[in-house]
Amino acid sequence: MRPSEPRRSRVLDWAAGAAVLLGGLMLLNRQTAPQTEPSATVDSDDTGRGHPAAPPSAHAQAAGHETLDLDARSLAVLVLVLGTTVALVIGGIVLLLGILRHADRTAQPSFTAQETTQIAPPAPTLQADPVPELARLRAAEDKRLHSYGWADAAHTRAQIPIDRAMTLMVGRGLGPPP
Repeated sequence: MRPSEPRRSRVLDWAAGAAVLLGGLMLLNRQTAPQTEPSATVDSDDTGRGHPAAPPSAHAQAAGHETLDLDARSLAVLVLVLGTTVALVIGGIVLLLGILRHADRTAQPSFTAQETTQIAPPAPTLQADPVPELARLRAAEDKRLHSYGWADAAHTRAQIPIDRAMTLMVGRGLGPPP
């Protein structure tokens, strides 16, 4: 993943969220109501906003229930103000973090010549060229794993290739130790 892809993804996420928010605001502020069957409990005027057919009961008012409809424009303004506030807070945090990172980088002392000097091990060096030596060691081990021979100096135990040994051992237990 390239470094610019996460930033592009975040921008697309913000754009999609803004599109959803604007679409919702357009639905809330439309001037005509959808054509539905008239309700017995709600009267509506020519703007499509409904009003209760009967006023709220005294019991509902005494209990403190909300008796007014929600104003869509006030809600839209509230959402925009909250969204702007959140965006400003997030932008401030990102800006502050950038400033702090820059201050941290500039506060780091630069390396001295002693810290950047290559350190060679003291003489004598035991391996002049370790890579070919490791390759020779692995070749010798592979030769031993894939060949026949004696496992001990007294020629009492034989050695067989590993693939042949695995084929012979399939289906058999190891038995008691020698």
